[in-house]
Amino acid sequence: MSASKNKKLRDPQNAGLNKREAAEAQAAKASRSFRIKVIVTVVVILVLIAAAAFITSDYFYTRTTAVQIGSTVYSPAEVNYFYRGTYTQVYNTLYSQFGNYLSMVFDPNKPLSEQQYDDTQTWAEYIYDAAIADLKRVTVFYDKAIAEGYTLSAEDQAAVETNLADVRSYAEEGNYPSMDAFLAAYYGKGMNEETFVSLLEKSLIAANYSDNLTASFTYTADELSAYYAENAADMNYYNFYVYGVSTTSAAFEALDDTAKAEAAHKAAETIAASGNGDAFRAAVSDFIGSKSTVSMTHTIANGMSDIYKAWITDAARQPGDSTVIDADGMSYALLFDSVDDNNYNTVNMRHILIKAEADENGEYTDEALAAAKARIEEIYAEWKANPTEDNLAGLAVQYSEDGGSAQNGGLYENISKNVMVDEINNFLFNSGARPGEATVAYGESSQYTGYHLVYFAGENGRYCDTLAEAALRDADYTAAYDALAADYTVTEGSGKRFIAEI
Repeated sequence: MSASKNKKLRDPQNAGLNKREAAEAQAAKASRSFRIKVIVTVVVILVLIAAAAFITSDYFYTRTTAVQIGSTVYSPAEVNYFYRGTYTQVYNTLYSQFGNYLSMVFDPNKPLSEQQYDDTQTWAEYIYDAAIADLKRVTVFYDKAIAEGYTLSAEDQAAVETNLADVRSYAEEGNYPSMDAFLAAYYGKGMNEETFVSLLEKSLIAANYSDNLTASFTYTADELSAYYAENAADMNYYNFYVYGVSTTSAAFEALDDTAKAEAAHKAAETIAASGNGDAFRAAVSDFIGSKSTVSMTHTIANGMSDIYKAWITDAARQPGDSTVIDADGMSYALLFDSVDDNNYNTVNMRHILIKAEADENGEYTDEALAAAKARIEEIYAEWKANPTEDNLAGLAVQYSEDGGSAQNGGLYENISKNVMVDEINNFLFNSGARPGEATVAYGESSQYTGYHLVYFAGENGRYCDTLAEAALRDADYTAAYDALAADYTVTEGSGKRFIAEI
């Protein structure tokens, strides 16, 4: 903000203070004058009212600097847009992973500043840093896009209008007096339609530049194969069973610390020596005194704990190998099953989900499961009257209870192994099914229990090539972005304190 603008903003306040001081001086000279006392009181009250109105206005949220990135200045209201967006992404990602157990790692009902993301950051700090990184990325790509003559496409303009229509609908449903009021309630003070549209358009233009940058990198089949071979230890998928026996288990309550550690190790040895997955689960069930929920873990090297990563990824590891690793008050029973080099084709599917209804205790009765299965069988019969992909897509829009895919005709693309629930995974990869075939599959997760009508919609390229290309593209993209962003510094301003913590 220029000095002249600052002066213009300061003068009204200074003028008010001068009036008050003059009035007080006058009152001191004629303290016995009731009329002057009344005038002084009125002036003081008016000044205080004006100051309170100024403090509670949108001024600090729209006219102060929260962050400057390169030459672009962002107000607290604008940073709040990205902060709230990042929070929503984090929440949705964690909910998809943990479902009803989300509060164990991230409690949306508790201030983020009171929850640790890791040993060095709270969730508030982590989300803020991620939001600023996103804002920097948008700034860099937007600047480059404008310099190269990018404008909003017709598709982008339609997306903006769709977003605005959605916001108006939300505002009306929530009985907000205006769209600006709804936006301010969601994003924080200072947010309005003009700012919202400006940031949305800026983000879309930046995204177009980013997409084109990503697409500019190409790789040959030989390059993909060579990269995967060189990095196979990190990119293969490892299949194994793991269960941690804690020294604090109730079974060891009467023992001293040394005996607890020995007992935990011995219990883990018994589990690890079971020899196969079914026996492993049975051994865990025996130890905990109830049915085990342990299942095979499928993950790449970076997806597993450092405690046992070296043992699992050892090139000498063979199916059936087992061990126990003691760390941090736990004894980890490990049983190696296999390693997958991802040399298979990914697939596409369409599906329709019918959920079973849980009772008041969150349990699914046999009757509820039977009702869900009967309904999916009815839809299956309806589809068989015209067994085409287009017909199943239409039925998915009409019937499916999967909010993530229903409006897209139940379509999921580029599916790799062990991503879907077991029965769907087995149909797609282990049953010998071919494109055009369909089946009914049972599924359950932390978010639902029910039945699917699954349609095999086709195959794509090898998953190993997909992984190699993604890794190469990510490295090249990161290098290109770092070069573009080299001259962009992030400087926090006094307005940072007006960023609304969630």
